[in-house]
Formats: sequence, C-alpha cells, structure tokens
Amino acid sequence: MRKTNHKHNSSVTCEACPVRPFTICRFFEGPWFDALSEAKYRDQIADKGEILYKVNDKSDFIFFQISGWSKSFCYLKNGARQVIDINYPGALLGFSQSNDAPHQYGLQAITKSRFCLMPKKRFLEVIRRDVDLMNSVIFWLDHERNRALGRLRSICQRSAKQRIAGLLLELYARAEQNPLISRSNRLNIPLTQDDIGDLVSITTVRVNQLLKQLQRDGVIDYGRSFYELRDLGHLSAIADGVRRTAGTAFMAEYGWVAPWGVDGARPGVGALTLPWLPHSQPPSADVGKG
Repeated sequence: MRKTNHKHNSSVTCEACPVRPFTICRFFEGPWFDALSEAKYRDQIADKGEILYKVNDKSDFIFFQISGWSKSFCYLKNGARQVIDINYPGALLGFSQSNDAPHQYGLQAITKSRFCLMPKKRFLEVIRRDVDLMNSVIFWLDHERNRALGRLRSICQRSAKQRIAGLLLELYARAEQNPLISRSNRLNIPLTQDDIGDLVSITTVRVNQLLKQLQRDGVIDYGRSFYELRDLGHLSAIADGVRRTAGTAFMAEYGWVAPWGVDGARPGVGALTLPWLPHSQPPSADVGKG
C-alpha cells in the first residue's frame, strides 16, 4: 500500500461542487453555507491505491468524497486488514464528535479520487449552532449505523451465496441513487474478490466459486474492473430466499437504502423503488435555512 502524497490542485468551490445537491451539505443554506464555504481548506487528489489516512491517525479534517471510489478499512488483532465499507461520491468520511479523536478506520482510494477537506473543528462549530443541521447529521449517522447493522444481520443469518447477492444489490442500489454514477446494471468498480470476502465474511476461494456460479447461471457477469447484474429479479430471489421484484424488500429490511434523495423525496430508481426505513424520515428541504 502507498500512503498518500497529498497531491492537490485547484479546488472545486462549494457553489460548484457536483456532490452538494445529494449530500449532507445540501442542508447548509444562507449564513451556514457561507460559513461552510469559508471554512473549506482545499481539495486532495488520491491516485488508485493511495491511503488518505490510517487507523488511529489523527486529522484536523473531515473528508467529503467528490469523485471516484474508496474503501474504509481497519486492522484485526492478528494484523490482517479488514475492508468494512465501499464509499461513493458524496460520502462524508472521517467524522467524529471530538476534534482530537483518532480515526477508527483507514481510508484508501480504489480509483483515482478527489476529496474535499473540511476543518473538523469548524464543521462541528457550524452544526452545533443550528438544531436542524444537527438533526440532519444525526439522521445521516443513524442511516449509516442501520446499514452497518443490516450487513451484520446478513452475515449472521444468511448463506454465503445470499450474502454475495445481497452485497451486489446493495452496491447497485446505492449507485443507482447517485447522479454521478452512470445509470445501468453495470458497476464499473475494480472491487477485488478479497474485498468482497472481507465485506461479507467469506473466504476469497469461496467468493471466487460463487461468483463463477452466478456467472454460469446468467445472473451476473464480471471482470477485473466491473460487475454487471444481468438478472436483478433472480439476484434478489437469491438474496431474499424468496422471489421479489429487484430486491426492494431485501433492501428495506437490511437498511441498504439512500438516506435521502436528490430533492429530499423518495428516490425512484428504474427497476428499484426503495422505501424509507420505517423509523427514519428524510429531513425537510427547509432544514438549514438562515
């Protein structure tokens, strides 16, 4: 692994930021948006394989992913590395309630990626001054927790084949709700079989066997840098254990839905129309107005 060399070039302004409309930043308006814009430090470019920060590193910044794909990871007691999540454009990374808290996980670019660096202290100062902004952050944290618990439930309750099918559906559903990722059943991401094994707690050998089986059955196709979901209904049936339309019920049950749509409304996603979790509602579009 290579640690980042902190390359950066001209930064994207907050006004022109392509991910702002569908991230937590969309709720910053008026004086709160001005404060956020003024606080921005710079953009950082990371090449494929570069590490932005490692476990237990301390950083003064929060990372907003503007483009590319990245993965979060940690280390086990035996020294092995564990991938714990895949991050898309719009992800808020490195957030903590304390400015001095070390990172609980590391961050590595899967593809060439751009990140916005926001001073953590200033970001916390801004959201603590407005209850609606704080509620938006709490909602986002609740959504991320539910998604993590959903994957843990899947690992505990489902077979290896169901877990892989569920992971592919999760990645697809999240990508389909992201305007910066092309709308198709093809995920153009160089996700290794080691990464998949880490995410769903299966050996790499078993991942290879199951991917080949799904490919033979015409459910998926895959290569070094892509995964194509050819039969969403069949893949959903495998993940659910029951025939369902494009994984809708599976996504809702395991928390793998977007926290809010581009316009704060329920997202309609081609073959997928994903329901909100019953205990979570998207924040009002008026949140954060000065």
